[in-house]
Amino acid sequence: MKTRSLSLKLCLCIQFIAGCAQSNPAFQTKIEDSTAKPARKVVEIDWHAELAERQKQLERDPNSAFLHNQVAVAYDALGDFDNFDREIQTAIKLDPSNSIDCYVAYAVYKRRHLEEKGLSVLEKALQIDPANPLGHYEKAGSLEDAKEWQRALKEYETAQQFLRDVKSNPQNFRQDSWYYTDARGNPYDVGPIDSSIANDIARVRAAPSTKNPRFSINIKAEESKVKTGSDLRIDLLVTNTSDHIISLGKTLAPDMGEVTREVDVFDAGGKPAPQTKMYRVLKGKESPEEIVHPAENGKAGWVETSRRVFTISSVEVKPGDSIDDRILLGKLFDFSKPGNYTVQVREYDYLSQTYVKSNTITVTIIP
Repeated sequence: MKTRSLSLKLCLCIQFIAGCAQSNPAFQTKIEDSTAKPARKVVEIDWHAELAERQKQLERDPNSAFLHNQVAVAYDALGDFDNFDREIQTAIKLDPSNSIDCYVAYAVYKRRHLEEKGLSVLEKALQIDPANPLGHYEKAGSLEDAKEWQRALKEYETAQQFLRDVKSNPQNFRQDSWYYTDARGNPYDVGPIDSSIANDIARVRAAPSTKNPRFSINIKAEESKVKTGSDLRIDLLVTNTSDHIISLGKTLAPDMGEVTREVDVFDAGGKPAPQTKMYRVLKGKESPEEIVHPAENGKAGWVETSRRVFTISSVEVKPGDSIDDRILLGKLFDFSKPGNYTVQVREYDYLSQTYVKSNTITVTIIP
């Protein structure tokens, strides 16, 4: 279980409100966390008075998402969750393109251990604004707590990449911290995340279950004997052997010779079977064929290349479930010489940092 260096104590959610509450500086207070520097002066707020004032404003402007947001914050500060929930959900509905309301809701749901509601509204926030490092970081923490290591690692790495984007602009550093500002002008203090994310990623990568491969590969030939020049098809069954959902690659156009995994083929003497140009191009070992069209009749010359765009799908697979795939060996290796050939498929599992190898099969090429 993760020991969080950053505690999102958004008890009043005021850090977020500050971004949109220019009309009321009293709302601009600072969130507390376990690694925070000495806090600036905290403004004492009369929440009963604030609630009454905001409710008067709502009577004049009942469709203001901002005002419903502020009323929700006041209700939360007064410990009235039911009214908070009603008001923040109203704010979300009135302004569905503003993720700030979702983050306010998420913070309170998280504090009250309402995990399902929290994750639902967090997903909505990330759909509105996929570039917010805070959202990806919080999602990663939830996935890590659920021991969904691969998905947690992916979210941490995504958060880290967006943090790099934030830090690429020096103007994002102010008040002794890094800030991410969304399209609506809402600022998010991501400095504490930046100071801890490298350790978070290292911790997930070192998790006990990440040391073992997360999947297995089983292969079989459609026919054990094929004639020279015929299609040699290999069927794969890739099974999730972990205790969590993982993503596996699936080739959408195997008949075009596409392959997502490494294939090792040896002849009876133990020598590697010759690879076709297609396989060498697929693996980046050789440049694709080029056809040079010279200039003529006043038109500029140009170069035509045979490189194709691959159609590879990423499929989420539950523990114990499998996906099937196919490899057309005849398009990848030269089987013009009859004889017996051994075939093995392998794929790199980046989380366990090992190659997962399939069983080895033998196929016979006959004249």
